[in-house]
Amino acid sequence: MSIGSVLSAGMQGVQAGIDRSDRAAGQVARLGTDIDSSDVTASLIDLKVSEIQVKASANVIKAGDELLGTLVDIKA
Repeated sequence: MSIGSVLSAGMQGVQAGIDRSDRAAGQVARLGTDIDSSDVTASLIDLKVSEIQVKASANVIKAGDELLGTLVDIKA
């Protein structure tokens, strides 16, 4: 697995987490209109899960960046 693919996977994870949080936030914003409380509960859980996903993906990007820096230092 190349460094580029690690960074790409991290970015895809961040984007997926952001997309998920957007959907969940939209559902929470509609509270009291057309969704019931169980849907809101699931949406709040999705918000937390997306937060964890984005943090984990950011750590993947950070690790890939550090590895790339180490490889550059070794090569130099």
